[in-house]
Amino acid sequence: MKKLILYMLMLTAAVRLSAQDESANSQYLVNPYFVNPGAAGMNGLHNFHGSYRTALTTLPNNPTTYYVSYDGLIGKRVGMGAMLMNDKVASLNKYKMQLSYAYNWVASEGLKMGIGLNAEFHQLNLDKKAGDNSFQQPGDPAILAALDGAQYFDATAGIYGVYKDKLSFGVSVPNLIRARLNKNTDAEESAFATAFQYFTANVGYRFDVKDYDFAVEPSVMVRKSYGSSVITDLNVKTYLCGFLKIKCEIHNLKDR
Repeated sequence: MKKLILYMLMLTAAVRLSAQDESANSQYLVNPYFVNPGAAGMNGLHNFHGSYRTALTTLPNNPTTYYVSYDGLIGKRVGMGAMLMNDKVASLNKYKMQLSYAYNWVASEGLKMGIGLNAEFHQLNLDKKAGDNSFQQPGDPAILAALDGAQYFDATAGIYGVYKDKLSFGVSVPNLIRARLNKNTDAEESAFATAFQYFTANVGYRFDVKDYDFAVEPSVMVRKSYGSSVITDLNVKTYLCGFLKIKCEIHNLKDR
């Protein structure tokens, strides 16, 4: 019975592998490009970000996520970006590579906007160690297919805005194209079966406390991603501007 239960759990993990998506986390607080290609180059600077995130550290094979990204303004209005990411939960792995293009403009006095598009490559697979488990049946086709992994081409579109260097907001639409690149095609009817089915929306506002050179920025993100329900993420970010000897102007994008 124990062998049967474990085998069924592994088979379920293999079947659900294609539904894994990156964990919803607070990376967008310091890097809005993480969830929205329209934010590429928005602040007029060249931005490099890197992060390592882990949870449930006392458990074996605990969830971990790491990424590195770049986005910046090329010329007066064109934003470019790139990102590499790995998201691991137990024996499930996701690797993601993306390149981004964005167009930035001043929509009206104080309102800066950007619209962008990602081209993405996704690799989903079971960890190689999962194939060495003594409880599974040797040569099981479902496990072997999951070990080989699934490769996809995907795309994300987004629009992002900043108003008077205080209010930031954005909406992005992931999984516009989910085209399988290797063998064993999915049950999805077409590469566009997931188009406009998922979204990420966020808004935040920065309040400056001028007498103390201090700022507070509450924000909210609402997200529905592939293989998960709607998630709401509430956050508060603070800026100790005087202590760090920097200005509280975090979106210093000049009219152009």
